[in-house]
Amino acid sequence: MRNIRNWTENWKQPLFDDGEKNLSLPLETPFADAPETLTLTREFKLPADEKAGVFYLEIRALSGRCKIEIDGAPVREFRSMFAPRVTDVTAFIKKGEAQTLTLTITPEARPDGMFLLGGVSLIGTGLSHFAVSDEKAPLTVRTVFTDAGVTVRLHAEIENPNNYDVLLFRLTSPDGILIDVKSARPTDANAAFDLPAPMLWEGLHAAYQYKAEVLLQRDSEMIDMTRCAFGIRDFSAAAGGFFTLNGIKLPLNGAFLRGSGTAADLGCLTALDANLAGLTSFSPDEDLLDRCDSLGILVFFKFPETGDDADFEELAILTRMLARHPSMAFMAYESRDPAYGKKFCAAVKNNAQYIYTVGGCDILEADALSDAIPDVLLLNYAVSPEKNGFTELKSRFEAVLEAHPNYRFAVVPKAPECFTDRHSVGAARPDCSQEYFSMWHARVWEIFSTHRNTACYFTGFLSDESPKKDRSGLVTADRAEQKDAFWFYKSRFSAAPYCKLASLPASVTGKTVDVKCYTNALKLKLLVNGKEKKRRLPVRLSENVYVFEKIKLKRKKNVIELSCENGADTTEVFRSKSRLSKK
Repeated sequence: MRNIRNWTENWKQPLFDDGEKNLSLPLETPFADAPETLTLTREFKLPADEKAGVFYLEIRALSGRCKIEIDGAPVREFRSMFAPRVTDVTAFIKKGEAQTLTLTITPEARPDGMFLLGGVSLIGTGLSHFAVSDEKAPLTVRTVFTDAGVTVRLHAEIENPNNYDVLLFRLTSPDGILIDVKSARPTDANAAFDLPAPMLWEGLHAAYQYKAEVLLQRDSEMIDMTRCAFGIRDFSAAAGGFFTLNGIKLPLNGAFLRGSGTAADLGCLTALDANLAGLTSFSPDEDLLDRCDSLGILVFFKFPETGDDADFEELAILTRMLARHPSMAFMAYESRDPAYGKKFCAAVKNNAQYIYTVGGCDILEADALSDAIPDVLLLNYAVSPEKNGFTELKSRFEAVLEAHPNYRFAVVPKAPECFTDRHSVGAARPDCSQEYFSMWHARVWEIFSTHRNTACYFTGFLSDESPKKDRSGLVTADRAEQKDAFWFYKSRFSAAPYCKLASLPASVTGKTVDVKCYTNALKLKLLVNGKEKKRRLPVRLSENVYVFEKIKLKRKKNVIELSCENGADTTEVFRSKSRLSKK
């Protein structure tokens, strides 16, 4: 069995005064604060009776150039920005002796202006073992739909295969039942399982996952093992400009997550009834992707390219890592160079069976980018706050549609930064209240949602970046409060009848108040202090946005309740005495 030593603590960094300081990994700092050269050393000693005979050094998430030395002997030099790197160091390991590992790193700035060194591990295995490499996946799963059901084909990569050993392929159903076990020789490490009635990975409805496990045995004793979970799905680009999941049309709606994303973000997406998570992190979090697999949320990963040929080596490594996740649906780039786009699309297609490519650009640059022929064009745009801003955006989008009538688009609005006040009467651009913010999103949604070419719609960023810096998200930076725009999008994304009251001021002085709501329901019922307002029919403001006008309030506390076929929402408004009124 393999032995993994995760070295995070007690790295030593030499200082200019012949001293040294201890530090731990990961190291993450603005590139401006990083030294020109970073030298890290660590002493280690493997037991003389160490069973492992082959050793690999794994370096995760390094942004820069790295030279590896063991006891002063050069091992390898490489450059990395996003993907982990694995190096065979077997020839340099001396069991039972103290040794020194030295990493000499020249930091390079990532596109986000940061420098990062994620961590270092020493992996020990037997001579025959499953691949430990950034060039090969230890276990590859391919699913093929046939007239009789689905065939699952498993392929294991074995280093130093020995035909005296035996491989056992085990397939387990989503409900934990062992389906079958098949044996093979290490030199022909393949197995196929026929499933006449497979349990499909169907996104939010049912995210069923199978488990594949491969054991490498010698004399009935396990010497290595690899496993992975996978989903069976047919995610396809249909001729009509939309995507289908297992043959059913699937509108793709979601939001981009800040950083690498959190479990709280996925909870917000689930509450929003969104089915697409946009990731912009430089090294996708495998735990987060596992959560997306389990929740049925598709992933749209924006590859942070640097624009040079080193990107494609990193892209191949990342694509092989991500291909096992049924949630991985799209990989996007934003280079303006068509040659770069063609290489990007080819690299993804060569390493992943089910992942579609996306080329990102400003809405005015779509013509140049389309020469690279990605599967989808990602259109970024900002709406001018001027009176004709929405009209201008609509005309620009229609010009792109006319030039590319058969293309699929993913659209990402750049939302205005807004204050976090709950409500303001007569909302205007300067205060950017919740009312203005939700109205902005409703107007932009109307421009794009009516076109069949809009395959993916993003609301922008899910959360604010910080309480003081960027407030353009649908939820606050702590993910604790949802804004009105969040409830507008939920009314659009939800299939079940839904209704939600818009934010109201906690206290008013007038005798009446307009009650605004977001809903996709056919029937609404409004109660004020327990009495139904049958004569007050809602007025449609825009798609899924309605208002009950001039609802009378009593003095002090008022309880307002809105209900529909599938739910209800309640809020309270306090009517205080106006200084200008005697009543």
